[in-house]
Amino acid sequence: MADDLPEKIYRARYVAAPGQTAFRYDWFVYAASDLLVVRVRAGVSTPLQLGTDYTVTGVRVDEGGDVVLVAGAEGGDVYAIVGAQPNNRPAGFGDSGSLRAEALNAEFRRLWIAVGQLNERVSRQVIAPVGDDPALGSLEERGCWRMGRVMRAS
Repeated sequence: MADDLPEKIYRARYVAAPGQTAFRYDWFVYAASDLLVVRVRAGVSTPLQLGTDYTVTGVRVDEGGDVVLVAGAEGGDVYAIVGAQPNNRPAGFGDSGSLRAEALNAEFRRLWIAVGQLNERVSRQVIAPVGDDPALGSLEERGCWRMGRVMRAS
């Protein structure tokens, strides 16, 4: 593992060609279940199920791997792959015994992945200006002058 971990975007999005089955992700995962795969077809968003709808290659590989669909995609389907590592520690350190660099590096990597996944989620949020008082609640609760102006679709 490198000493300096690059800032990663734990998200990939593809518009599928007819029959396409493989979609690349380029980040480290500890388990195949550390990915969330969502298909958008005809405007309907459907989370896919690991093992039933897709498999994953590249587990525990720094460069990532592929999400491989069990059945080929329809042309125009949109597939989103995002990091979904659980935010927990699989094991703790004991009071006695050796504290190995490998175990520490794995802990730091899990933490770094969690921070990256949080950054990815925050990047998709509508955020109130810094000067707003957080005690006032949401824009909707306030009936704020910004209502309907924060984000508008054409």
